[in-house]
Amino acid sequence: MGLRLPRTSLPSLWSILWRRAFLRLRGLRFRERPAGQISPETLLRIDACASATLGLGVSDPIHALDFHARGLMLALRAGEPVRIARALAVDVGVLGAGGTRTWRRTNQVREMALSLAARTGDDFAQYMATAQSGIARQFAGRWAEALEDCERAESLGPEFRTRSSEDVYARLIATLYCWYYTGDIPRIAERLPELLKNVQERGDLVSDTGLRARFLPVLLLAQDNPEQARHEVRDAISRWTRQAFYFQHYFSLVGETEGDLYVGAVEPAWERLTGAWRALGAGHIFLVQFLLLEALHLRARVALALAASGHESPRLVRQALADARRMEREQAPWSDALALLVRAGVASLQGHRSSAVELLAQAESALEAAQMSLYLAVAQCRRGELTGDRKLVEAANQFMHNHQIRNPARMAGMLAPGF
Repeated sequence: MGLRLPRTSLPSLWSILWRRAFLRLRGLRFRERPAGQISPETLLRIDACASATLGLGVSDPIHALDFHARGLMLALRAGEPVRIARALAVDVGVLGAGGTRTWRRTNQVREMALSLAARTGDDFAQYMATAQSGIARQFAGRWAEALEDCERAESLGPEFRTRSSEDVYARLIATLYCWYYTGDIPRIAERLPELLKNVQERGDLVSDTGLRARFLPVLLLAQDNPEQARHEVRDAISRWTRQAFYFQHYFSLVGETEGDLYVGAVEPAWERLTGAWRALGAGHIFLVQFLLLEALHLRARVALALAASGHESPRLVRQALADARRMEREQAPWSDALALLVRAGVASLQGHRSSAVELLAQAESALEAAQMSLYLAVAQCRRGELTGDRKLVEAANQFMHNHQIRNPARMAGMLAPGF
């Protein structure tokens, strides 16, 4: 097709930068033409870019973004509406990776993609626009809206729901993240075994690695089975390449580190996370605002847990506070709430009980507004412990039991250490 795949990511980075700048200047306008008026070679090049974008998107984001920018420019220039609708749908997820930073632009393209997909009547364009809308909303912490989109996308056609395809995998990841952050562990318990069985029967290594490394540990920790959780992470990532750092490595890093936190193995957790931090940046994982915020919160939690065990407490507390400030600079309501929980842990460690209680109350309000019920229950549990309010602690623990969390104390220690 005459489309070169660079050997390294640097040429792709430059390609992305100038193509995205060009697209912002030219806009997304196009002169509509039927496919019959466009050369088959041009249409095939557009399709090749689309295939490369989806194929690389779940592991190698830079090369995927490069092919997407090329394909979108080719599609707009050609004017064939179905291919433009599909390319714009993918662009929603691409822009959505910026989270709250890019939400205004993301929403504009989202509305355009949904409208054009509906006008073309193309089933796949409508599926993609809806699914990518859900993914973009999940990136921005809009859990309820994201779930609505993902569930609608799943209902649009069984051929898109069951096939071995990277766009389906991305939608599943978005759905599971929404259930996790809203505390809906029962839904994860209900759906995850079926999803794993399906991808394993297909030999879908990409989906199997992501689901087992990131979300199976969530379920196993909720069941108070940390050894199995850590085993699943290690086994899942053992079949993945070690030649670079991909999203799958990020998922395994989070899964294994949270497993260590859960059992109180804080020194290995800190060594693993800090040792991998540079690779996270080099692997361009932090291009996704959501993953940046999740990683910052994880590092802050590990720092607090290690400080609470007496290891170089002042330095670790400074790290936790620096991560909280970095989270707040992103201005994402869902992570602002988690940053308040980190600050409350710092105040508790430093012996400022009244400040910790006040920060926990603020965190509870923010978590409730963000619809993050599991973290809300953990914050209430911590506040009850500090104030001696046993009823509050019991209510929080009961909520966790009702949501299939067998050991609320350990879960609170993993999600909100430092108390």
